[in-house]
Amino acid sequence: MTTDTKKLQAELGVFKARLKRQGESLEFLQIISKTFVSLSLNDKAAICDTFNSMVSSFMDARKSATLLLCADGNGYDIVSRQGVIDPEKLSGSEASELWRWVISERIARFVDGEDLGRRCPSLTEVFPAGFACVPIDIREQPVGLIVLADKVSGTEFSGEELEFLSAAAGIVAVTLTNAESHATQEGLIRSVEQQAKEAQQLAQERELALEELDRKLEIIERQRFAIQELSTPVLQLWDDVLALPVIGVVDTRRSADIMERLLAEITEKQVRFVILDITGVEVVDTRTADHFIKVIKAAELLGSTCILTGIRPAVAQTLIEIGVDMSSFTTLRNMQEGLTECLRRMRDLKSSDIEEI
Repeated sequence: MTTDTKKLQAELGVFKARLKRQGESLEFLQIISKTFVSLSLNDKAAICDTFNSMVSSFMDARKSATLLLCADGNGYDIVSRQGVIDPEKLSGSEASELWRWVISERIARFVDGEDLGRRCPSLTEVFPAGFACVPIDIREQPVGLIVLADKVSGTEFSGEELEFLSAAAGIVAVTLTNAESHATQEGLIRSVEQQAKEAQQLAQERELALEELDRKLEIIERQRFAIQELSTPVLQLWDDVLALPVIGVVDTRRSADIMERLLAEITEKQVRFVILDITGVEVVDTRTADHFIKVIKAAELLGSTCILTGIRPAVAQTLIEIGVDMSSFTTLRNMQEGLTECLRRMRDLKSSDIEEI
């Protein structure tokens, strides 16, 4: 066999080996894809651990690590590692400079021991013979990298293996993106649930507030009725004699209340006399006087004689000044005189009835 033939056979052997490795890479990439689809992982650490384990197994590497850029953009977090005894050396400031340089290349590559010694001497103890690495890109932005070293076979990482590593990095990038989307979706769901909970709580608080308001309004209405009862007392002074002492200001609403209560009592008790005492009224104007006149006339329409008592000097002067005609009504100084007059008239009525008989 000639030298050229031997050389050709050797090259053919290398080509077959490379072709076989490429076929194995494709098969294993399918396995990785199916694994991540079936597991539906959403935790970054779990994704990186699974990926590290599978890639290390295929690449025959004793040491591996997956590093992701910190949230603040300063330094790298070691999310997963295998066979690395001194992980803190991977996250130091000197190592961070190395990782920035590695991911800036944006390709899968092998960093030999000599190059590593120049760029990051502290890592030569971790990776004496160098390492293979590939950046992880999400939305065309490098977010981390995968590092593998120390093959069991002692051979270097081949070009086919670096191509495999690059394709595998794409799978883990897609998986991490899905996990991020899932986390965002979960966050939105939690936010909507929280908003719904807050809305429900607010509705309950409003309902309770409305119930409390209704309760207070009911109390106010009862108090108003009680005050109205107290401010417009109708007293039974004698048989056939009612007294209505009025205190304070008499407006349209109160005059309606006075008339309603007085007429109801007259109708119920069928009395002949009513004493309307206004001792407690300090101010009288045309409208107030008109209210009293209407009350007196309404009582008389029901058959009761109304006597007005307790007119103060200032009130009497005001009534004269505003021209109120009180000549058709009986007016006396106080309630005592009013009751005396009622009793006198009652005796006169009885005497008249006796004489008629």
